[in-house]
Amino acid sequence: MLIKDLIVEDSYYHFYQPIVNIELNKIIGYEGLMRSAVHSNPEQIFLQAKREKQLVELDSRSIQKATKAYQKAGYRIQDGCLFLNVFPTTLLDSKFPLFTKEIMLDDPQHCQHLVFEISELEDIREHSQLIERIMILKEMGFKFAIDDVGKGYSDFQTIIEMEPDYIKVDRYFSQQLSQFPKKQSFIQLVNEYSKRNGCQLILEGLETVEDLEVARQLGVEYAQGYLLGRPEPLRQIS
Repeated sequence: MLIKDLIVEDSYYHFYQPIVNIELNKIIGYEGLMRSAVHSNPEQIFLQAKREKQLVELDSRSIQKATKAYQKAGYRIQDGCLFLNVFPTTLLDSKFPLFTKEIMLDDPQHCQHLVFEISELEDIREHSQLIERIMILKEMGFKFAIDDVGKGYSDFQTIIEMEPDYIKVDRYFSQQLSQFPKKQSFIQLVNEYSKRNGCQLILEGLETVEDLEVARQLGVEYAQGYLLGRPEPLRQIS
């Protein structure tokens, strides 16, 4: 199916996965993850959209749909932040500031708890322009995370200059964490940087009790993964 047809037919939806404070065993928010019955791999949907020059349209519509569903279900401040992926191309699009203002008009209070996760599926070429756009959106009240750190195009320059509110460490580092001292060292390094510079580390992909316990020992406060909660439709979230 062409992405244009996917958009017109509204053939996509979102599951929501909890992000947990593992020290307090408390949910601090949810990540909205796009799904489609006609595409088994969500990442491939966006890569196809990029090839068909429909990335900004799909990305923006996905953000809007996930946000409205979350608001309609009543998950607001008491349930913390809503994390949504966004591509650099979308952020840099000339229409995106107007788009975010429309989100604010729909629910001015909730936008203060919306976190845009910069997707690592796309290389950041207009680096300085992207930083400028992020600073403008931060002044409007939106927060930012760098997604999949350690996997894609992110580097330490991006982390330093973007000044994210959250650093999401890729699931590679949580897999068999208890068995790999080098992964533990990397997480300690990023966690120390985060705490020194006013942002939060979120460890993605936790799936075993053993790895969760090691993450706690390393001082990780926030995590995400099947062990803590699988992605689910909003109606199934209690």
